[in-house]
Amino acid sequence: MRKKEVNVINLTPHDIILFKGNEQILYKSAGVLRAECEYELIGTVNGINVYKNKYISIDKMPKYKKGTYYIVSRIVAEIMKNRKDLLLVNETVRNEKGQIIGCKSFSRL
Repeated sequence: MRKKEVNVINLTPHDIILFKGNEQILYKSAGVLRAECEYELIGTVNGINVYKNKYISIDKMPKYKKGTYYIVSRIVAEIMKNRKDLLLVNETVRNEKGQIIGCKSFSRL
């Protein structure tokens, strides 16, 4: 029995290419989730301020929808760690210049 395909929505600022064997699956950016951050000054290093960042909320987080997964940034996944529908890129693929051009799989927290 074949598993039913699910909907995957990319909520990062970049298009993502998933390398699946000889196939390349493109997940175009469908918008970006942003994390609101508060900064607490905790010291200085060589006269440069050092802050502790506290991420407090996500702008426009979609409600849970059965059969839908969202590709998000690590920060968004950390804030929303109780959500089981959030995916991160995994096993990144790089070009000859060392730039990330895609991934081979997804991961969850």
